[in-house]
Amino acid sequence: MYVLDNARIHHYNGVIALISELNFSILSLPSYSTFLNIIENCFSKCKNTIGKMMINTRMNFLVILMSFHCITSDVLAEFFKKMLRYLPRCRNNEIIYFNKVIFYIFIILYITFLLI
Repeated sequence: MYVLDNARIHHYNGVIALISELNFSILSLPSYSTFLNIIENCFSKCKNTIGKMMINTRMNFLVILMSFHCITSDVLAEFFKKMLRYLPRCRNNEIIYFNKVIFYIFIILYITFLLI
């Protein structure tokens, strides 16, 4: 199975054709579901680690490299377990809202934008 998020490249016909040629089934993640994408979880954890460190311009590269040490096998296992809980709902094309508060804020902002 090949899991696709909503990255623009994933909607390119050549990518879909290649995946199909390799006899993989395709599962598309719902929109706004970065919590299901393990690499996005890794990037988020690294960004949080970087944000906690005192940074000066000479140390930026070193700090970024050090932030990847927070991605341990235990962290990856937790990300993977979390993702697996939602896959059946993705297969059923259910809308998944990870955080209802964020969802309601998004709806309010969207309606506000439409009224402007």
